[in-house]
Amino acid sequence: MTLIERIQMLADAVGTPGNEVEVRRKISSLLPDECTRHIDALGNLLVEKKGAKTPGKPIMVSAHMDEPGMLVENADLTGGIKFSLSGNLDLQTLSGRRVWVLSGGERLPGVIGIKPVHVLRPTEPDDPMPADDLFIDMGFTKKEEAEKLILPGDAAAFSGEVKPFGDRMIRGRALDSRSACAVLLALLEEELPFDITAVFTVQRETGSAGMKTAAFQVQPGAAVILESCPAADLPTLGAKKDSPKLGGGPALSLREQKSFYDQELFARCMELAQREEIPVQVRSAAFGSGDGLAAQTSGKGTRVLELGIPSRYPLTPCCVQSLKDLDNLQKLLLPLIGELGELL
Repeated sequence: MTLIERIQMLADAVGTPGNEVEVRRKISSLLPDECTRHIDALGNLLVEKKGAKTPGKPIMVSAHMDEPGMLVENADLTGGIKFSLSGNLDLQTLSGRRVWVLSGGERLPGVIGIKPVHVLRPTEPDDPMPADDLFIDMGFTKKEEAEKLILPGDAAAFSGEVKPFGDRMIRGRALDSRSACAVLLALLEEELPFDITAVFTVQRETGSAGMKTAAFQVQPGAAVILESCPAADLPTLGAKKDSPKLGGGPALSLREQKSFYDQELFARCMELAQREEIPVQVRSAAFGSGDGLAAQTSGKGTRVLELGIPSRYPLTPCCVQSLKDLDNLQKLLLPLIGELGELL
């Protein structure tokens, strides 16, 4: 299976925070037979793969399974099906988007509705409508029909698929998490220089609860976090010199908003990339906190290296990434495991 086929398969699964079952099943079906696996109480998938040697301390490599989405609050047709957000989403991109509502094991189609511009009152703001004013139109005409199928607590996510376009680019739903999962699966198919624990985490989009418990269980000497990172690399996006660029290689993060990552791991990874002639970028900007901080502060603490996949339009229904960056991330990971094993 090619990398893009693996990404398409994983992106076809819906996995909002707390509802990652579908994604986890697909990942499990792709794991090599020699891997041992364990699902913890929160739903994290922990996978162990033996290498040629055992490191002094465990090496953990992670990617999160969940995607930002919505949670149904009620099915009152007088105001549409109301929902709250599960994770961060750009409200400007929600109206008119096609969604799936997951109910009883089925995917029911819907559209996110908003009051039309031509009926807005002059006193209503020009800013994007808050999530409380949005709703999901399921096409029902009777309240009873909706209430039979839709229940409070049902998850909803953007519909769509991942497609290639342009110069080895891909576009589609849930890329910010599933492309990293696909790369981690590819690593597990390799002959490894050292044992690793691969962790596919849950609930990253709502506070990294999955990583907090996973890192506590593994107690790694070093953790490599595979994440997407925002790329404002086009003039119309307000291109910045320090922004990761699509096609420029994976981005090594120096920090996030509330912490700094391990400087020695960062330096060793940079040296390794130069030695192996693998293009990488440095990401110095700090936005929010994610699985990196959760791993870093778990238990007695963990040394963290974060490798970002440059992504345009994160937190929207359609993200854009470069297959060149994903290829180079794959090339980097195997020798990186050897470097970490020798260090630990």
